[in-house]
Amino acid sequence: MIDVEKKQPTILPQALRFATYEEFRSFQGSDADLSTAIYAFEEMIVSGDVFNVAGRCEVCDRESDFHVDYEYCMILSDGKRIPNWRERLICPHCNLNNRMRAAAAHILLSSKFRSNIYLTEATTPLFRAISSRRRNVIGSEYLDDEVKKRDAAARGIRHEDVTNLTFSDGSLDVIGTFDVLEHVPNYRRAMAELFRCLKPRGTLVLTVPINLSTQNTITRATVDEAGAITHLLPPEIHGDPLNGDGVLCFYNFGWDFIESLTKAGFKDAGAFVYWNPRLGYLGGYQCIIIAKKPEPRRFWNFVPRVFNSWSGTNI
Repeated sequence: MIDVEKKQPTILPQALRFATYEEFRSFQGSDADLSTAIYAFEEMIVSGDVFNVAGRCEVCDRESDFHVDYEYCMILSDGKRIPNWRERLICPHCNLNNRMRAAAAHILLSSKFRSNIYLTEATTPLFRAISSRRRNVIGSEYLDDEVKKRDAAARGIRHEDVTNLTFSDGSLDVIGTFDVLEHVPNYRRAMAELFRCLKPRGTLVLTVPINLSTQNTITRATVDEAGAITHLLPPEIHGDPLNGDGVLCFYNFGWDFIESLTKAGFKDAGAFVYWNPRLGYLGGYQCIIIAKKPEPRRFWNFVPRVFNSWSGTNI
């Protein structure tokens, strides 16, 4: 058992918000010693093939011995294994991994008991965790053929395509989509649909694998109108709860992903960067992205400006 209380460096605040790459680079430059200490700490606590890290689960609101193994791990040139902390740091009580616990915590924080919540997943521990704590939660999966759709419908699983959602305009208070958009060739169209379905002042909470060290997104593959895939880089396959063969990753996102949210109409889009071993958030700097749908401009918002322009008053 690793007791992080006795060994950890200074913990980051729960989340630091950055809107741009330049803001994040400035933070890194001012806190280089912390970055070094974080990676040294994580290297120090690695132990055996399977081990536990003591901490507290925010979702369960209880002490937890987080389970760690080496599935999907990184193997260095010298053969040393680095756990996939993002995916394989799991609370044994709620069965949520690192990124899912952070996502669930932000969804719960952004919603009320009766909020209309939509999650782009329906078969995961994350969906079960949110639906057990909120009344109006809808989940879905993407099903790419009619046989899968029929089988899923028989099991009560809803099909949705994030580029063509079936929800009414402005019908949802909170949308959560986690590690999905990197698998969507036209992710900007998906952003537009998420924006459309949110109510004014509604919240989008999402994660994508994002390289915090780069501004620009890398396109790994493209799809033409006939559905033919062109690989620009070696295929990168991610796990899929409904598909044992996994799912293709089309993008490795950079900070320009945040800019794309702003262009889609969202306001206050930013990456909340966090690292907290006490809460089981390891793996260097992790991030969750949050954006808001603004309220529509009303006629009376413009009245003071028009009046002032007529009267020559500047305020």
